Amino acid sequence: MSEIERLKGWMKGISRGPGWHGPAIAHVLKGVTARQAAARPIESAHTIWEIVLHMLAWQAWTLRAVKGRRLKHLSPSAAWPPLRETSPAAWRRDRARLLSHYDRLRAALADWPEARLAERVRGQPYTFGTLLQGIVHHDVYHTGQLALLKKAVADRSARTKRP
Repeated sequence: MSEIERLKGWMKGISRGPGWHGPAIAHVLKGVTARQAAARPIESAHTIWEIVLHMLAWQAWTLRAVKGRRLKHLSPSAAWPPLRETSPAAWRRDRARLLSHYDRLRAALADWPEARLAERVRGQPYTFGTLLQGIVHHDVYHTGQLALLKKAVADRSARTKRP
């Protein structure tokens, strides 16, 4: 199996499963409502939705880099975009966009020669191999956070419903 195929497999595993690491993003976010996604069960932590927007920002950046755009590193405000709309429709859209970016990234890699992984990303001091492994690791990390926040939201909800 080529390294490109391995990376694409990891991307599929982290986004839709099955993954070596545990539940995929799609599985973790399944059943999460817009209200739950916007809830802050841990005062100093990001919300589920904020983390999804953060993952989306880096996915979009990675996709642009793979398509050959010269990009600067994401600023903190671009890497952590503010949550502007909290409707159920906006939540469905953002969840779908995150999974769609993985599909688009895998499709963009379909015809890549293995040698491209050793090339430097335009405007960056690292290679495409590092970038693509990095986005997988980044999102595995954040998927763990999403799972913990989902549990914290459910636990908080259960405590407030007790008589």
